[in-house]
Amino acid sequence: MTEAVVEEKYDRARENAYRLRDVFGKQNFFLEIQDQGLEIEKGVNPHLVRLSKETGIPLVATNDCHYLHHEDAHAQEVLLCIQTGKTMSDERRMKFPTDQFYFKTADEMFGIFREIPEALQRTVDIASRCNVKIERIPNPFPEFKVPEGHTAGSYFEKVVREGFATRAPHLERLAKSGALSNPLSEYERRLSSEIQMIQKMRYEGYFLIVWDFIHYARRQGVPVGPGRDRRREAL
Repeated sequence: MTEAVVEEKYDRARENAYRLRDVFGKQNFFLEIQDQGLEIEKGVNPHLVRLSKETGIPLVATNDCHYLHHEDAHAQEVLLCIQTGKTMSDERRMKFPTDQFYFKTADEMFGIFREIPEALQRTVDIASRCNVKIERIPNPFPEFKVPEGHTAGSYFEKVVREGFATRAPHLERLAKSGALSNPLSEYERRLSSEIQMIQKMRYEGYFLIVWDFIHYARRQGVPVGPGRDRRREAL
């Protein structure tokens, strides 16, 4: 519907609004209006106000939130660079067009939408209709059936250390040749630290399940990539 407004096809936007209102019900459908300082919003918002008046579909004012405070905008840019593999000096990097994508206060929102205060009150009204209680799951971690005599933690450590042992001779040769910056003992220390952390977080089942289907794929000749988490390579 918003796309139709952007494309200056107001009649189609109105038809879509009526259709969606009928689908969701008059009390459950709203026209969302935002203002993060974008040029496209300056063109769209007057049409949304007009559409609301003509159709009787209420407006609700919101803000697209990606970080908590206004001063977090720079940190968000840095995080996007890390996520997309870009640098801050790259003019073509992905970035937000303004610094207004944060969790605004009621006063800040009123300053933006003072001419349609009912749209702000409606945000509160909708929030008051939400009453969701999520029960705590007693054991949210995946279960991996381990051999008799083992716990998930002990079997995980066994599999990891066996996997590391197969790689140790190669690492040792690289260390002796100077290709590695650290001695083999440093990698063993780091491995122990990783094992303890995963056991502490109770993620052994997750890693064992991943190891299991990767192990199966390799036995069946199915190509397996390194994945995102390189800690699995020791499995």
